[in-house]
Amino acid sequence: MSEVSPIQLDCELSEKEWLNKYHYGRHSFSEEDIVSFPVNVQEFIKTWIKVDKNYLFSVINPDMDEANQKAKAVLDVFGTDAAVKYMMDMSHGSYSHMRSLYG
Repeated sequence: MSEVSPIQLDCELSEKEWLNKYHYGRHSFSEEDIVSFPVNVQEFIKTWIKVDKNYLFSVINPDMDEANQKAKAVLDVFGTDAAVKYMMDMSHGSYSHMRSLYG
């Protein structure tokens, strides 16, 4: 039987309180990161924007399409250079294709 860490047992905290207590300021988690988190925190993180195998926290306009939501999440979490790289990668290096996807 696997041992349960004290962090998993701290269930009296809300999801946001738990994240602030144990991962303050972090806005990105991989699927592998969250397996040791309490189930309610895992479910909360899974509501974030998923880009590849990472969940990113970002305030998103619900009117945005999925491609722009993901690009904005990358921008908010990792910054401008990462967002430009992400958009160009998603456009297979084509500037005109990138503009047609992201405006």
